[in-house]
Amino acid sequence: RRAAVEGALKDHTLAARVDATVRAAEQAPVDALEKVAMRARRLAAAHGTWTAYLAAGMAERRRGRPETARDDLELGLLASPGASPIHAELARVLSRLGRGAEALAHAQRARNLEGESPRVAVALVESLAALNRTDEAEALHTRAKALFPDDAALRGAALVFHAKPVPSRWGWPLIHQWFSRTKRQ
Repeated sequence: RRAAVEGALKDHTLAARVDATVRAAEQAPVDALEKVAMRARRLAAAHGTWTAYLAAGMAERRRGRPETARDDLELGLLASPGASPIHAELARVLSRLGRGAEALAHAQRARNLEGESPRVAVALVESLAALNRTDEAEALHTRAKALFPDDAALRGAALVFHAKPVPSRWGWPLIHQWFSRTKRQ
């Protein structure tokens, strides 16, 4: 019985550490994201949890390193192919890499798994924008803002299709900076 209690406490502690790392990947200042990504990779390597891979991928996307983010997220999909947050995050990353068709497939998979959510809406909007389907992206964005009016990421997603950025090494980090400022307000 003691071993069962110790195991449950250990699992709870791990879950809390991974959850804190995911929150840090979403909210930490850009200059702290390298450490967040390293911490997430250590957790992923030690425990194989898909959420740790998600945190690493999110941190790398926010750092403007989409190739590294893609690698982390693909490892997360190997650990849990049905994890909708990884599909949504991978869609955002693939959009930044100019791989719109793949991005849209992952965003649609996330929607099929999760349903309507701000995370899925942002992934779909960015994927459609990467395919230059801006009218569809804007219509979806408008609908999602009506469903989720308080979501900061959706407010920031408007920049994606209004600015019509070209996915490049320099364009997406600037968009990320704008998203980060919007999220903090």
